[in-house]
Amino acid sequence: MLGEALERLLKEAAGGGAVVASSWWLGRALLARRAAGLTRSELEIFSFGLGAAALSQIIFLLGLLQLYYDAVFVALGAGCLAAWLRWGRRPRVESAPAIEEVFWRRTAAVVGIFYGPLYLFNALAPDVGPDSLGYHLGLISRYYREHALVAAAGNIYGLFPQGAEMLYLFAFAFGRHNAPQLVHFAFFAATLALLIGLGRRYGSPGAGWVAALLYGLSPVVAYDAVLAYNDCALAFFSVLTLYAWLWWREAPSSGRAAVVGGVAGFCFALKMTGGLVVVAAGLALLFGSRGKMRPVLAYCAVAGLFVGAWTGRNLVISGSPTAPFYNEMFPSPYATVAWEQGFRDYVSDYRYPSERSGWTDAIDTLQEALFVGQRLGGFVGPVFLFAPLALLAWRSALFRPLAVALAVAAWPWFSNAGARFLIPGLAFLSLLMALGIERLGPRAARWTGLALVVFHAFSAWPAVAERWMPDPRVFRITELPWRVVVGAEPWEAFVQRYNGPFVGARGLAKSAPPGSRALAFSQSADAYFPGEILDTRFSVVGADALRDLQMPVEPDWAPTRVVRLTWDAPRRVGGIRLEQTAASPVEWEIAEIRTVPPIPLEVLPDRFPWTADRLSDGDRLTVWRSWAPLTPGTLDIRLAREAEIRAVEIVMPANQHFPVFALEGSFEVQAETSPAAPGELRAAAHKSLQQKGIEYLLGEPSEAGHSAALRPIERDPAAWGMEEVWREDSWRAYRVLPQGPATMQPTAAAPHPIQ
Repeated sequence: MLGEALERLLKEAAGGGAVVASSWWLGRALLARRAAGLTRSELEIFSFGLGAAALSQIIFLLGLLQLYYDAVFVALGAGCLAAWLRWGRRPRVESAPAIEEVFWRRTAAVVGIFYGPLYLFNALAPDVGPDSLGYHLGLISRYYREHALVAAAGNIYGLFPQGAEMLYLFAFAFGRHNAPQLVHFAFFAATLALLIGLGRRYGSPGAGWVAALLYGLSPVVAYDAVLAYNDCALAFFSVLTLYAWLWWREAPSSGRAAVVGGVAGFCFALKMTGGLVVVAAGLALLFGSRGKMRPVLAYCAVAGLFVGAWTGRNLVISGSPTAPFYNEMFPSPYATVAWEQGFRDYVSDYRYPSERSGWTDAIDTLQEALFVGQRLGGFVGPVFLFAPLALLAWRSALFRPLAVALAVAAWPWFSNAGARFLIPGLAFLSLLMALGIERLGPRAARWTGLALVVFHAFSAWPAVAERWMPDPRVFRITELPWRVVVGAEPWEAFVQRYNGPFVGARGLAKSAPPGSRALAFSQSADAYFPGEILDTRFSVVGADALRDLQMPVEPDWAPTRVVRLTWDAPRRVGGIRLEQTAASPVEWEIAEIRTVPPIPLEVLPDRFPWTADRLSDGDRLTVWRSWAPLTPGTLDIRLAREAEIRAVEIVMPANQHFPVFALEGSFEVQAETSPAAPGELRAAAHKSLQQKGIEYLLGEPSEAGHSAALRPIERDPAAWGMEEVWREDSWRAYRVLPQGPATMQPTAAAPHPIQ
């Protein structure tokens, strides 16, 4: 066991170390002639940051060229080393100012005695984060298997910028699943160095150390740092952007502006919310250039490389540069208006509207962010109750830039209240608090800062926090996992203990051949399944399949309502415009549109046209879904030939009581019910899965939410054309049989319009 653990650790160190070293080599080569005004320590951090951004962009390009192979990654690392040897070995740097920092160095060393092993062992332990195993590592494991940056649009998160994931992919090539988190941990450690450096550069070394300790000891920051997430990486590049801008302001030039553009642009590549950093830094450069446009153009050119790469990829894949958001402005087949509205509404408070209670929500959310963390997925620590101390720093030279940076970094939290979205802002807030404390005078500042650090370290310690938290399992470090690191505990058991969906992914991997496509009804650990998992919550194809599976057991969703619009007299037409004039929160769905007498036709809806063929395929059990609330709209009906038509019939799910249809001229409206047998609906659901290429279903039938759709299948898989292939605890996996239920004949799988 010890030998296996040592081998795993060496691979992790090799993977993570290769990325960190290659980033530093490449950054040193890029900065060798632009290092004027930087101290040696500043150059090392700038090199790591700028090099990581450039390295990520190179890996992005390699993915477009379908070159994700081990040999290519080895050559990439060798190329970065060669660049350093050729251009980066002798940079011209300034000497660091001699400022005494002994007290805070010793304080940090004492804190490090306790927290250093805690953080290090958690960084070396297997990654157990739900998002890391779900999509951060799930996406890169697929890219690695397929050797390319494939269009993983079956998952909403596959449309997000993936700048950090490109670096994780490099680490994954050598260290597999547990190496990427070391790269993220390196960004966390580099952020501490940045905060110390900022304080030292502006004559406040003690404030820099206090800021680093306040930020680094925050529970949500610490736990995020030891996982393959991207929030600590965004915090690092946000602080680095401010640092680079301050460096540019000292001696404005196009070269320095390009560096600012590189680190700011990478903020967007890390996370869409980082786009605010790009805009803010651009405006700061514009106002500080005093009419000189060359620095601004240099900034825009470099930042545009990162922004353009990921928005351009989305445009090619989905037809929308902003996917998966702003779907009303830029419709996409892979994200929907209904999903976006529901997602935005939920994450704004992590409660459904019915669970909210008005004006007291703000107080409750503040408590959650500071102490509780159960609803918001983590907490920052009660020490930030003293955040008003930051106002004392208003006379500091750094106050205004830091205040603006804090506002920019914290703004996304008001649209997504998850505690992780506070991490970039915490870095700036910590430094502002430390600068405010410094205004109390030398002695008072030292002891006040020490008191806050001690209080923060004590309250955040896992055993202490567990005593006052209502749910000790929230997003935070809970133990020192030395047993799994040294091999005394099997890594699979450790991951399963902290990540339940790992059980399902591991079981599915045993039951399904590599390359299979599965439908998951809840959180899944995609990183451990060598195929593609469609999530019913975060995939349009998955959500569509879920609706089809629910039709046999949810009468309201079965297409049994028929509305007939009959003209006073037959009309000879070659096309018909059908208008819908009502509005309702219910999503608009139609199963079939046909004429009387029947004439082959094509229907062109004014929204979600990618499945419009279902409206005229002659099968009333295939449903076109607008994936948006009912609003006035049109459907243009084109007939195969000009003909005399008496009526138009619209077949809809039973819940479509609200649509009001109109035709040109005088007509009469009739409505009736046309029942569908449960067996017929199950056969249609089976056919839908086949057409979408879904071969397996995975979930926990005993759980609530979407998993409840598996309960009827669990009772009688054969009636659905399926068989159970694996079970463990509450998890089940079912295979979709080629032969459907007895009520239907085998159907050749047709390509689904949204793949």
